[in-house]
Amino acid sequence: MKGNEIRIYVVNSGNGTAEAGTLRFSVGLALPAQDLPQAQSVPWTDVDANAAAAGKNRSVLQVERQSVNKGDGILVYAFCLSEWALEQLADGSRLALWADTDSGQSGNEISLGWLSMQNGEIIVDRGGLGDDGNKYTYYVYVDVPRGGDRDIPVKAVFNIQDRAAVDTVIIPSESCKMEYSMSYEVDGRELETERFSTVVKVPLYKPLAEYSVAEYMNENDIEHYIYRVTDMELSRKIEFDPGSLMDEAE
Repeated sequence: MKGNEIRIYVVNSGNGTAEAGTLRFSVGLALPAQDLPQAQSVPWTDVDANAAAAGKNRSVLQVERQSVNKGDGILVYAFCLSEWALEQLADGSRLALWADTDSGQSGNEISLGWLSMQNGEIIVDRGGLGDDGNKYTYYVYVDVPRGGDRDIPVKAVFNIQDRAAVDTVIIPSESCKMEYSMSYEVDGRELETERFSTVVKVPLYKPLAEYSVAEYMNENDIEHYIYRVTDMELSRKIEFDPGSLMDEAE
């Protein structure tokens, strides 16, 4: 973001082209102590100072997105916070932003994070857990040529005082179809998930590296980032090498 302007970028971190489609953005209002799912839905026009003038007088904002080539990033929408939204943030409330696409898949809605105000400055918290949450991420490297039907241990030990999100990121050495389940031990009790079947496409960029591209675009006021053209050094720096994560999984 720049000042009170919120900028929404789409970065394609995969090896294929992301086809054009419709993006839907919605917003919720919550007090500091509330979780993301408890955020009360509010009309988009309450938050976007220019929504009515732009003809987007609806609770959910729809944006038509062009196709995005591999590694590229585009600015899909930018808006300034309304006086109402600024007053809510100044009073200690938070705004939660969500997005989904027209892919037709269930559970496709994702959190873009919270907007809050600290010392008079707008803060974007991408975690989605609130300001007091803990977040852990552990990687599981899968050497695909070795085949399946084997247990892969994850050396992860952590204490949870209040609440936390624990992300287990499965990193295959190459694109593949996987069938798997996960088991956890919590206070001496073993918990096991159901069995999942997933097609995994190994990405072009490192996990979460799309933030680096979006931040670069924001800092330099770029609306279209082109992979290995706009900034060759950045593109190479954040390219994904599955083998490089083996040490993190140990």
